[in-house]
Amino acid sequence: LIVPRSLGRSVLVTVPIALVAWLVFETVDPSGRIATLGLLVGVTLVGGLAYLLGLRALGGVPSLHPSPPTAAVGTSASGTVTEGLPTREAMAFEESPVEETT
Repeated sequence: LIVPRSLGRSVLVTVPIALVAWLVFETVDPSGRIATLGLLVGVTLVGGLAYLLGLRALGGVPSLHPSPPTAAVGTSASGTVTEGLPTREAMAFEESPVEETT
């Protein structure tokens, strides 16, 4: 079973928001399509904002200003250490001898 690590945080934030949304609809009980649509839009906007804020508080949303990636250090084909992004030759796999069967 493969489960994302962030599933627990997401459920922890979603369940209370869903319960509050359900209680709001039960309490207000809009009559008519326009009133229902208006309440639905309002609950969706408030619930979405609460979801994002809840995940941000629990560390489940990445920062809006991520730090730049660190420079990778690799080894070139000649064995020298390269700094920065690895070159194409540093990323190439060494050829291994393959026995041919005839």
